[in-house]
Amino acid sequence: MRLFGAIRDVLIPAKCAVCGRVLLRDEWHLCLGCLADMPLTFFWMTPHNKMADAFNDLIQRSLADDAPYEPYSRATALFYYQGEYEHLTKAVKYGGNAALGIWLGQMLGRRLLAAGFSGATAPTEKPAALPPKPGGIPFGVGGMPPVTAVVPVPLHWRRRWRRGYNQAELIARGVAEAIGAPLRTDILRKVRSTGSQTKLSHEERLANVASAFRADGAALASLQSRFPVKPGMTEAVPGMTEAVPGMTESGPGMTEREPGMTEAEPGMTEGVPGMTGNVIPSVVEESHILLVDDVFTTGATLFSARQALLAAMGDRFPVKPGMTEAGPGMTEAAPGQTAVKPGLRISVATLAYAQ
Repeated sequence: MRLFGAIRDVLIPAKCAVCGRVLLRDEWHLCLGCLADMPLTFFWMTPHNKMADAFNDLIQRSLADDAPYEPYSRATALFYYQGEYEHLTKAVKYGGNAALGIWLGQMLGRRLLAAGFSGATAPTEKPAALPPKPGGIPFGVGGMPPVTAVVPVPLHWRRRWRRGYNQAELIARGVAEAIGAPLRTDILRKVRSTGSQTKLSHEERLANVASAFRADGAALASLQSRFPVKPGMTEAVPGMTEAVPGMTESGPGMTEREPGMTEAEPGMTEGVPGMTGNVIPSVVEESHILLVDDVFTTGATLFSARQALLAAMGDRFPVKPGMTEAGPGMTEAAPGQTAVKPGLRISVATLAYAQ
């Protein structure tokens, strides 16, 4: 194989995707010079950055005056879309360089992982996770809920058919591999062809992609069962975990404690004293979708995709037992407590950020 690779490199030498120089044996996709000079954004290190502020501005402008509190959405890009580095996204989007797209996605994913965007099967060398948030929801580094799905922004089927691939899916595949989260292409689809947005103004871009996406509510709801089971614990019933290996259920939806110990409340999992399962079904669980695209310009496309996901969420996410709905997507807390919004957090990531 090495001989074949050497012959191939002589006959068809690989070139740097930025400057076009022939790559050396130990160089991949980019020469060492261009790799060192890549204009990284470092947005993953600063939750409040230019890209995130622009994306959250779109969100805030869409909310009604009496809308409930909306958490600040995370947004990051690997590098600035400028100079010769524009060739990278163009090589993936128009040149069909799938290997480059996945490789750049992995590069982005490793930085996201270090910033706390981790999935259920993240590499063991990732930064240690913080203790679970009060209420039983496992959070990763920096207070981020674990990523339950990496979702690429889809192409309309006609454009996908003509191009033969979706560049965002290639990037998302690399991201998903790096952070250990599942890649889901069944959740979101583009139902209306929108054409190029290159020469459109900010407002024209928003209008162009409005209602262009549709999310599958059933596929979205399936994310609720994707929180990992605590190591060493086995699943007792759907959404439930056993507290001690080998213990049997004592009643519907209940797991047995150690001898002499009392049963827990309905819908709760048992554990040895002071321990709880990784997911407690009586708590409103929060799924975390990471939306991935190639370039962030105004954020219109990612915002439209986000709106489609929220519209499909509806009432498919479970309401905490004993709590009644207070409004669309809201659940009513006990007296003296504030209402909580169940179910879904959406972050966005792209290869490039166009200033």
